[in-house]
Amino acid sequence: MLFKSKRGWYYARFMRQGKRYEKACRTQNKIIAKSIEAKFLREIEDDLYFPKGEKVLFSVVMGKMIEDSERKTCPKAAIQEMIHFFGKGKTMDEISTRDIQDYYNFLKERDLSSGTIIGYLTFIKKCFKYCKKYQIRIQEVMYPEIEPPKHRLRYLSFEEEQRLLDELTPDISPPNIFNGDKQFLDIVYQSRKDNFDFVVLLLDTGLRYSEGTNIEWKHIDLKNRSISVFRTKTKTESLIPMTKRLQALLTNRHANPNRNHKWVFPGADGIHPRSKNATVITNALKRAGIKGISCHSFRHTYASRLVQSGVSLFEVSKLLGHKTMKMTERYSHLSQDSLIRSVNVLDKVMEQNQLGTSSLKRTGTGKVVPIR
Repeated sequence: MLFKSKRGWYYARFMRQGKRYEKACRTQNKIIAKSIEAKFLREIEDDLYFPKGEKVLFSVVMGKMIEDSERKTCPKAAIQEMIHFFGKGKTMDEISTRDIQDYYNFLKERDLSSGTIIGYLTFIKKCFKYCKKYQIRIQEVMYPEIEPPKHRLRYLSFEEEQRLLDELTPDISPPNIFNGDKQFLDIVYQSRKDNFDFVVLLLDTGLRYSEGTNIEWKHIDLKNRSISVFRTKTKTESLIPMTKRLQALLTNRHANPNRNHKWVFPGADGIHPRSKNATVITNALKRAGIKGISCHSFRHTYASRLVQSGVSLFEVSKLLGHKTMKMTERYSHLSQDSLIRSVNVLDKVMEQNQLGTSSLKRTGTGKVVPIR
């Protein structure tokens, strides 16, 4: 049976043999949702999932999990290495906490980065979570605590942002190699405008690249300056306020009579959303001489600017769509200046009310001591 959320997203839900099955269809199109619902029901009724309490090989669980996943979760070479390490004939219920600790030590000996090790262990965690979901027999295991990599997040300065936008601006004359071919010039202009506008969207909302590409016009509320977003990573919905710059930009796009009536940023075919290939933006960064920046850095830029402006980490966490505050805490070092400003405000209040000054006197040595 299909259910529709308040934001218009569809979910498929079934009860079979006393167990509830639920799946997010990730669409607001009822026809597409029905197709996803039918496929989901076939999977359940054809018993594609594992029988309850059955022993299953680690390699089989990993293969099925990857097959069911809609996103790339782990490199193929790493998966083969995991299967080789744990053993091709090992079942999930034979993998213990000691085995996982040994695998962690194996990864450390290879001098891999903390981020890579976290990624591999997260994939194993997902395997165990997948088993719990389908009631495959497993042991209760514990995972080694790994400190996330401690390094300064790279984000754009305002000067770098301007250099990047200058490289993408559509308001330049292309090389005169097509003898003023209007159709070609229109295509070039629209392509550059799409990339310019898309970068501004990411910078002014902190959206992930894939979240930005999937925005439809029905998710945009220009009057109330907000965007409704389905978070593909956390499977949650968010309402993101627009900046005035972004509101003006989207208003301009919406007023274009030739705009795509579904996607804010359509793909080349006009049917599907914008491609996830970021080569054009990456090349613009290179031309602008900006190093160490990717499209995901625009998300860090958004968060960093909010924190530096005095916005609380809790509010930043909500705007970024983080499930927990742990991910947002990486920006905590940027809030020191705002904390100092807060204490300076307190100093002014105390000075205005002469708090504490009557009980102190200054000695000839320059020390402040209490009056007895």
